Amino acid sequence: MNQTALNTAVAAASGLSQTQAARAVTALFDVVVRTVTAGEPVSVTNFGTFRPAQRPPGIRRNPRTGDGGVVHR
Repeated sequence: MNQTALNTAVAAASGLSQTQAARAVTALFDVVVRTVTAGEPVSVTNFGTFRPAQRPPGIRRNPRTGDGGVVHR
């Protein structure tokens, strides 16, 4: 399901217009992203938990040139 389909499903389930549903879905994801970026987890019962994670730098290789190196995140 992509965001357009999600907006349509939310509109149908809630009685909101397509525009209102799209705003609600966008607002929800914006809040989740900002909260997790700030270092706090977001937990939605019966759905899931979003937590900030630190990953070590990865090594990537350009398949065309073979060049590789450490990618810092």
